[in-house]
Amino acid sequence: MIKVKFKSTKVGAKLPTYGTAGAAGADLYAVVEEDFYILQRGQRWTCPTGIAIEIPDGYEGQVRSRSGLAAKCGISVLNSPGTIDCDYRGELLVILHNSSQVDFTVKTGDRIAQIIFAPVTRAEMVWDENFTETERGDKGHGSTGGFQPTDSSSSEETHPCKNKEKQLEYNQVGPLSPGPAASRVLCTKGRHYPATMKYESKDDGKVVLRCPMCLQSEDPCNEAGGGKQYHLDKDHPGYHVSRGGSSWPKGL
Repeated sequence: MIKVKFKSTKVGAKLPTYGTAGAAGADLYAVVEEDFYILQRGQRWTCPTGIAIEIPDGYEGQVRSRSGLAAKCGISVLNSPGTIDCDYRGELLVILHNSSQVDFTVKTGDRIAQIIFAPVTRAEMVWDENFTETERGDKGHGSTGGFQPTDSSSSEETHPCKNKEKQLEYNQVGPLSPGPAASRVLCTKGRHYPATMKYESKDDGKVVLRCPMCLQSEDPCNEAGGGKQYHLDKDHPGYHVSRGGSSWPKGL
């Protein structure tokens, strides 16, 4: 076991922690200045951790995505694995990317990545025209076979929300992190959407939850009268409130 030194650079910073006794990666925690940050769909953002690090000579830090965050929410470390050199003494920053179709809320204390410490082997670089011959030679990408391109028109995914009968098949899930701005709802396909994306159905008075794919073609604000008239939702930055009182992610 090696000793790694940390120094706090921001209020709210936390030391990385291992989730289990056998975990290889230690969780890294976000430190957001204005309580929370809205990582919009398709956006990349350098997330502060509030810690500086001193890694022992001969080792490196590898910053990687958290599998659960990537699988459930589409949030990953863009340059994974990001390398932290042993002579770096600045704040540890994590480049996050939102590949999902909805905005994602990051709050101070959220686990946003993991770091692994590994030994480093340095190489001596030399010019030499005499390479050892191999059967593969200079054959590169795809030379050993693998997946073939598919026709995108035949692989279009059918989302359950496009089926009117399945629009009610949602269930409320707990917040991914404390606070109403971070809560999510889960659709039948396992995707997470902001909990603010709900409105009262005129049919039976029950709360129905629609996903962005539905809303691109059907906007419930039209049902509320007044059409697509929005104003800024002060309680949830990055969201707009329709005239009917429903809150929707900016950009829909």
